[in-house]
This record gives sequence, structure tokens and C-alpha cells, in this order.
Amino acid sequence: MDNRFHMRQLFCDWHMPNFLPGIAFDLDDYFGNIARTGAECLIFHAKNAHGNCLYPTKVGVVNRGMGGRDIFGEVCDRAKRMGLQFIAYYNVILSFELARTHPEWQQVDQHGNRLLFVHYPSMCMSNDEFILHVSNQMEEIARGYDIDGFFLDLQYFDHRGCYCGSCQRKFKARYGYSLSPANLVTPHARLDFVDFKILMREQSMRAWQVRCEHAKPGLLWMWNHAGDPRFAARNLDRHATLMSGEAHPPEYLTADLRAGLMQATSAPFVLMMPESQGSWGDWTVTTAPTLKGLSALAIARGGALNVNHVPYPCGDYAGKVARPVWDVTAETLAWVKEREPWCTGKQPVPICACPISETNIKLFQALGGVPGTPYWDDHLATIASLHQLLSELHIPLGFFYEEDAPSRMHDYELVVLPNLLHVSDAFAHELRTFVEQGGRLLATYQTSLLDPAGNRLPNFSLADLFGVDFHAESPYSVSYLDRLDPCFRGAVPDMPLLIKDFDRGENPSNHALYCALRPGARPLGYLSDPVIESDFESERFIYHDHCPPGRCTEYPAIVVNSYGRGRVAFLPVPFLRAFQSGSLSRGRSPFLKEVFRVLVEDQLEVPRRIRVRAPASVKIMVTQDAEGWLLHLIHIQQESDSMYLDDFERIGPMEIRANPDWPVRSVTECLSGKPLSMGKDQGGIRFTIPSVRDHLILRIEKGVGTPS
Repeated sequence: MDNRFHMRQLFCDWHMPNFLPGIAFDLDDYFGNIARTGAECLIFHAKNAHGNCLYPTKVGVVNRGMGGRDIFGEVCDRAKRMGLQFIAYYNVILSFELARTHPEWQQVDQHGNRLLFVHYPSMCMSNDEFILHVSNQMEEIARGYDIDGFFLDLQYFDHRGCYCGSCQRKFKARYGYSLSPANLVTPHARLDFVDFKILMREQSMRAWQVRCEHAKPGLLWMWNHAGDPRFAARNLDRHATLMSGEAHPPEYLTADLRAGLMQATSAPFVLMMPESQGSWGDWTVTTAPTLKGLSALAIARGGALNVNHVPYPCGDYAGKVARPVWDVTAETLAWVKEREPWCTGKQPVPICACPISETNIKLFQALGGVPGTPYWDDHLATIASLHQLLSELHIPLGFFYEEDAPSRMHDYELVVLPNLLHVSDAFAHELRTFVEQGGRLLATYQTSLLDPAGNRLPNFSLADLFGVDFHAESPYSVSYLDRLDPCFRGAVPDMPLLIKDFDRGENPSNHALYCALRPGARPLGYLSDPVIESDFESERFIYHDHCPPGRCTEYPAIVVNSYGRGRVAFLPVPFLRAFQSGSLSRGRSPFLKEVFRVLVEDQLEVPRRIRVRAPASVKIMVTQDAEGWLLHLIHIQQESDSMYLDDFERIGPMEIRANPDWPVRSVTECLSGKPLSMGKDQGGIRFTIPSVRDHLILRIEKGVGTPS
């Protein structure tokens, strides 16, 4: 059995309905093309979203279009004879077949209406009969075929929540009150509902794993969104062999963020991408530069990109995958293979990190469902804004789970707390120790202002670090950064800068915080209130969206505070969301980016280990091994208003300053072996790169002795 991690993977996402008179599959053509791609792993359908199976199941429904064939078994046999790792795809909750035979197993809303995922009926993971049915079918696959593992897709609850009879009974038995929207209006009740869905998913998934492991020990386990913090399922994800998420152009930074979040689990991970111009099932083909760009984002972090492909089931092209799909896949996987030696088994160089807090993720999910609360904002959206900012500033961002802080956090130069509502006593202790020993901390908005149940505290629990005390929430839905310190002069225009965390004509509920400075803390800017609060219903507003600045306050908007040997920057405003939304539909305020840059680079004086001056379209990552560092420069430049990546060479020069705690012997381009000239720079080195095309990897080789 092959349960190893492979970097070159393929996925045949072949959802075939049961009404087709016949479905064709040309084995010789299929595996001939797989051979030329150089792929090492294949994921293939056993049971699909329609609810039927591509093998002769005795538990479920067989796809009639196979005409008596066992397509899954035939593919499994050929794949194993070729030496491929073979993973059985199993779509868990989607099934037209089960919706017809067992309508009582379906997820339903509070009115009893079934909940659909896109067009498909969804079964409920709290239903014991459904759990047993899946266990029986997965065991049938594990015992009947020479598979190496399972990939479980669509194994979650509808985001609106399920109110089926099974959920009603189990919820009341666990929490002592009825599951109904009327009871889910408090933060406490909403947290119960969030925890219930997490628990039901974990229990059912573990039941399936245990059953299959008993039948065939040593299976590899993957499931879609393993390692995705939005599911707050780290306990469950510890049982996955590989983390897995999706990557969809043109959301390249989202794909990179997902890779970074999965990397925080310390398990191997894979980004899965459709081969098409749109999403899954588009019957088109994307471009090689697009696939290569997404591959680079995965492999630079040590992960894999899994490329989808779909055979035409019938008609003139029946049984074959379009040759251009194979061509672009083969080109991409060959390109990946060239880079594998410098990507496999490396560790990130710790520079800047953000904690992943499942407590806070659940708080945001719970508070977002309570009418009148200002915390509608998705915590991951705020992290995405931070990731965008740091990417454009070429500061590599890593992640660690809050409970791992004692072993992971203290190696980083900078830790950022992006609106982390609740900070536990244990984590607060680690943060104080980190800063006291010389670390740098940056926090935003309502960080540490809530208790674990979602109630507002009288003061920040990290007030001593921030150098301010909470006074009140601004009554205004927008604020302005004003009276900025001279350190920002020349970087931003000399005018009030808008802070508004939601676009276009609405009064956002996330208001700035009025805070009082503590002795020793330095204000680098103040809040200005608008002339009035816009009231669009009564026609009391100025201009279309929000009011102009009116009155300067004495409440700080940017604070820097020394603590022990370290330093803390605090912004008591929804800064990260304001950066992302800006005042334009496309967002990303260039002036808030400059405020952030000056604050991080000049005031907090990080990063010290590496600094890069390059166009924003060049993404960087830094990894390490026994021989030194590996600097990855990835050119992510979209064609104009297009989802595709452009294929051109980005001309520099790009300036790199590296300051490891060991002497540098040389800098070399990994693929070509070409050495780069370097000079000394404040205890480290400096060198320039003339250009980047797609993914340039540089070896910064470790020398002997101590740095000069």
C-alpha cells in the first residue's frame, strides 16, 4: 500500500448521472496520456455527486450507463499496474438516489424544506442510518479494491444549518433545549449550534475511518477542506494524512493563503484545481502559465497541485479526455518535477506569523448570526486582508495554531493579531513573554476585547501591551486617520485617510474604538470623526456614500508601545478591512498600505532576516534546509481583466537584502546553476535579480563561521 505524499497528482472528477444510456471510458487512451504526464497519484470516482457508483455496489446504486462494466475497478487495476498511487473518491452527502429512497435523511431548513448544494440534495451527517449506510459502502470499496486511500468530498453541513429530525433530537439531548431559530438568538446558543455541527461532522467522519481502517489498515486519508480553519476541525483534521483545499483562478492570493493555512498543520497538503476556464465541470481548458502559477504557490510551501481532468462520457468524443487538457497537464507536471528537489522537505524561515484561533473562528460564526451584533465580519476575511497587505510588501506570512504558540511563535520576528476578539490567559502569557524578550507584535481593532462567550470586556485583556485602555465605541460608522506623525511624511498624502470597512452607501457596524493612552505609549496618529453620521432614509447625508471628516479627536488611531525589550503597534480601528475595501469597488487602499509599511518596517523594524524590493506582482517565500535558505520568487501577473496568468518576463532589477544568522557563501539560481554576484550589507548580504518569469528559485548557501 502506498500512503506516501506525492507532488504530482491527478484527479478525475467524473460526476456521471444515471439517465445516460451509456458512458464510455477508453482505458488505453487514458493511461497512455497519464504516462506522458509523469503523474504519481490518481484520484478516481467510486461514488459521485449524483449518488450512483462506478463499480457494481451491493450497498448503493450502480450507474446503469456502464452497461455491466466495473469502470472504477478497471481504472484501479491499471493504475496499480502502472505504479500509481490510487485514491478512491467518495462524495459523502450528495445523492439524488438517497433523496428518493430515504427523504428523511436529507438536510432541511427550519421550515422543513430540503437544503441543496448547488443543484444536489444533501444528506445529514447526524443521521445514524445514513452514517451506517456510508460505513457499509466505504468498507465495501476498501475490501473489494486495491486502493491506497480515500478522498472524501462534500462532507459538511449546509452553512445555514440543518433542522432535520435527527439534528433536533441530538441537539436537545446534548444541550437541553430545542433546536429552533427562536432559540438561537444569543451568542451562547449560537456557539452551541456551531459546536454541534462540528461535533456531528467529527463523529461521523471518525466512524467511517475506524470502520475502513479495520477492514484495511494503513489507508491514506484526504478530505476536501482538511486543514481549512473555517471548519474549526483541528481535532478531526489530525486524522487526515494529507490536508486538501481548492484553488480557483483568478483567486491566486486566496490559493496561496489556503496553502499557508494548511501548512500550519505541519502535515503534507495539496491544492486541487479544475483544468477548465471556470469551475469544476466546465468542459474547457485553462492555460499552462495559469496552472504553473498555482503549482508554484503550492510547491514553494512543500505542497502539491492536483490537476483535474474529465473524459467526455458520450457522443463523438466519448471516453476520452481532450488532448489539449493532457498537453497542458503534461507541460505543468514536467515543470513541477524540475523544481521538486528544492521544494520537498523544506521548512519555512520564520519571519512574520498570524495565529489561527478556533475559539475566535467559532465566535465570528456565532456572533455573525446574532441580530444587532457588529461582528458580522468573517475572521478569515480579515486574515485575507492581512495576507494581501504583506504579500504586496513582500513579507512572508506564516501561521501557527494558538495552542502551538509555546513551540512555534517565539522563532518569528513579528506576530500579527488581526482583530482576534478573544485572547486566552495562556496565549496572553505567551504574547507577553514573546514581546518582553524582544519580539514585535501588531494588533488591530477589537483584539482581546471579548470573553470566550462573546461578551465585551470592560478593557482589552492586552491593554498593558497595547499601551491604551478602552474608553468607548465611536458612534460613527466611518472614521479618518488624521494628524499623522512625521514618520509618515512623504509616504501618504497630507490629508485625513478614510477608515471604512464596508463599501458603498452603507453604514458599517464595525466602528472605530475610542481609547485612552497609557503613560509611555506613543501616538502616531489620531481619529477624526465625520461631520455627521449618514442617515440615508431621512436624507441627512453628505455626498453619496459617507460624510467628510469634521472634528479631530484626542483619541489615538495608531499607537506604538515599548514592552520589555520588544515593541507593540496597535490600531484600534478596522484597519485591515478598510484596506481591502477602501473607497473603491476594487478596494486595496494604496495609502493605508503605506501606513502599514512604515509602521512595520520603520517603527517595528521588521523584517530583519530578509527584505525584498520588487513589483507587487512578484510573490516571495523563504524556506530553509541544512544547506541554507531557498528564496522563491513567483510572478503572479494576470492578463488585463482576465482570470489567466500572463506569460511574460518581469524585468527588474529586484533588490534582495538577506541577513541570516550565519555567513553566506554564495547565491545561485537553482535550475540553471548560475551564480549571482552579492555584496555586504549591514551584517548580511545584498544582491539584485534582473528578472522573473514564472517561478525563480535561488539558493542562499550557508558558509562556515559567524556573520561579519
